[in-house]
Amino acid sequence: MRTTMLMLATFVAMTSPVGIAQTTLPAIESVTLDEIDGMTSSPVNLPKLLAIIRDGDEPHRKKAAWATWSLMYYKGIGKASSDFVADSLAQAIMTDKCAYVQQYCADAAGALKNDRALDALLSLMKHEDQYVRGEAIEAIYEIKPKGNAKVLAASVDALDDKTQRVRDFAYMAIAAVGGGGAQNVLLGRAARLTEFPFGLVQALIALDTPEARAALLMELKRAPQEGVSSNRSNIMVYFANVADKAMADDLRPFLGDKDWRVRTGAAMYCGNVKDPKAAPRLRELVAGSQTVGWNQDEDNARLHAIEALGKIKDAQAVPVIRKYAQLKEAIDALSAIGTDTAIDAIYDGLADGLEAPRSYWKSGKQIDVFLRHYDAKPLKNENQAAWLLRGMIEEERLKLDAEQAARKQAEFLSKLADKDRFLPQDKKKAESVESSYTFYKKPFVLVIFTYKESGRFVRSTDVLFRLKDGKYVRVGISGGAKS
Repeated sequence: MRTTMLMLATFVAMTSPVGIAQTTLPAIESVTLDEIDGMTSSPVNLPKLLAIIRDGDEPHRKKAAWATWSLMYYKGIGKASSDFVADSLAQAIMTDKCAYVQQYCADAAGALKNDRALDALLSLMKHEDQYVRGEAIEAIYEIKPKGNAKVLAASVDALDDKTQRVRDFAYMAIAAVGGGGAQNVLLGRAARLTEFPFGLVQALIALDTPEARAALLMELKRAPQEGVSSNRSNIMVYFANVADKAMADDLRPFLGDKDWRVRTGAAMYCGNVKDPKAAPRLRELVAGSQTVGWNQDEDNARLHAIEALGKIKDAQAVPVIRKYAQLKEAIDALSAIGTDTAIDAIYDGLADGLEAPRSYWKSGKQIDVFLRHYDAKPLKNENQAAWLLRGMIEEERLKLDAEQAARKQAEFLSKLADKDRFLPQDKKKAESVESSYTFYKKPFVLVIFTYKESGRFVRSTDVLFRLKDGKYVRVGISGGAKS
């Protein structure tokens, strides 16, 4: 354990060379570096950390700068004043000679998102340390300085920085400033480049103007299709979210792109705009054609293709989607298609013992359809059928008075099939079982059998019965309890 100690005055006055308001910080005495690590546990420690950054020796200032960023990023500033924290960080940025301290104070200012720290951050844009410059421009971007001419000018200068990360965030900061001037800068750069850097793509996406979209489409079409490209996939996902139907002819061909992430975005787009012309290619993506190689990464493209076919309501897609009935996305797509064949496929998946199809059967309106399938092809697990049916009829309970309930119970017992199995034939055993009844609008009865041992009820079994061909027959056990 490191035991270097830091002794501070009981109270310190906080002032700044850049016009920061006066405030006071609490006393910090005998603080070890390990104890500073522990201060990241609660925002109540933020004033102490800021005091260490101002008055500590270099090891303590570095540790406190990191801890301040960590605390603010993960847990916020608590009850501290945002302006006070911004001013404290600005002072450290402007006056500390340690690049590490400046870097983490800039990072913390970005997490704070208070524009009072902007001037201090701008002062770091010519710093000799690339990491300090990188954190400074990222913090400026995070603050979102809309309409700030000083930020625009500094960010334009940073486009020529020798470090790619600085250039990327400079593009993004320009977009955050916004306005015609920012767009002109970004489109001017786009026109001169043969390949867009990450930051320019993100900046054009943030602009979200017709001119920016045209530049992004140009980049998507001309970029090489070998391997994978985060830029191209990001552009495609952006177009999918915009969901402009007028772009369908331009974007549909990317369903055959060699990059699975671009195909994923193209599938999202075609689903969002409900493009029926895309259905044949989407079906190929789900089935796996000779022109598409499959691996684990392809699962995402397949899932979005399934979802797109559901949104398009492509009835021809049922056979290929049915193969993936173990997936919730497939069940949702079949449900959206909604044809008899699609519903048959959902039930077949359930009958095959798959879990996902259960999510479809949940409405009282589905009972007749379910029973039609169930009578033709019973589930292997009768208790699962009882559980599903009970969920579908739950909202259709009848509210009966004592006389009505007695008549219903008598009717149920008179029509009960296999009465000999309903209760134990032995009188003593029969007396140890108590039964209660729930009736529904549909011809179902739920009987809860409660069993008594040593004079107390210890367990129960919920059994669902159904009226079929004039007789109440047992469907299965739909629940139970022990005590």
